[in-house]
Amino acid sequence: MIRPIIIDCDPGLDDSIALIAAHKVQDTEVVGITTVAGNASLENTSKNALNLLHTIGWELPVIIGSEHPLIRERNLSNKKTGIGEVVLQESNREFYKIDVTDFIYEEAKKYDGNLEILALAPMTNIAKTLIRYPDIKPLIKSITFMGGTTRAGNITPSAEFNMYIDPHAVDIVFKSGIPLTMVGLDVTKKAYLQLEDIDYFKSFNNPHSQLIAEFLMAIHNRECLCGEKAIEIHDAVALAVMVLPELAKKKKFGVSIEINNKQSLGMLLLDYRNISDEEKNIDIAIDIDVDKFKNWLKGLNC
Repeated sequence: MIRPIIIDCDPGLDDSIALIAAHKVQDTEVVGITTVAGNASLENTSKNALNLLHTIGWELPVIIGSEHPLIRERNLSNKKTGIGEVVLQESNREFYKIDVTDFIYEEAKKYDGNLEILALAPMTNIAKTLIRYPDIKPLIKSITFMGGTTRAGNITPSAEFNMYIDPHAVDIVFKSGIPLTMVGLDVTKKAYLQLEDIDYFKSFNNPHSQLIAEFLMAIHNRECLCGEKAIEIHDAVALAVMVLPELAKKKKFGVSIEINNKQSLGMLLLDYRNISDEEKNIDIAIDIDVDKFKNWLKGLNC
């Protein structure tokens, strides 16, 4: 059976690589792209999604989602494009004219419990849908999300970016009872690429491979400014774990998120020792076969 999937994202360099890869994945049907402010403003993330689909020739509805988190203020810069120096073809298509919560709900009803969500961004759109349509919970088969960390964060010492931007939305999703799989920094940082991988993608004369090479180089250039040499493509790793679950070793934990303490906002609280009576609610990817991941990604685009 073809797997229906909504990709909720904030493109974004690594989101863009995930979207390009998703276009080539077999046995899935991406039914729509929903956008949210995250890596850049909502205007830019939405435009990036629409232009990227146009560039790779993918006819798919793009639905504009949430500009602001549920409760807290978004205090990050809105000036950056989100995709660095990469230039995409300008699309003349319009965004799909529907409220993002209505779209997610209608698709969930349409697929009668088989809809999956790949969440690559702050979870505002998903949480708003759960608030507005609580009866959607049994209609969503699973949510795989890129976010969180069991170690150090990448936006604060204790929090990963997607969790930090809208922790109150994450709290709602974590408590929803929907089957959840977390692909966090612990795993995505292991599956990094290098400069020679860029040359591999450059060697193929097709728009997918050429664009991946451009996005990888943009990530490389950005990370070099921070003194890093690894090309981390977090969101593409989450997609891979979703479509090929055998890539990752997982373990189930009871997980909650800090929403009150300003100093640790967005930090994940894991019940490592099974002390709590709370039900284990999230399958967490704790390791990944890096070689198989790289071979999968390269095999999609040759």
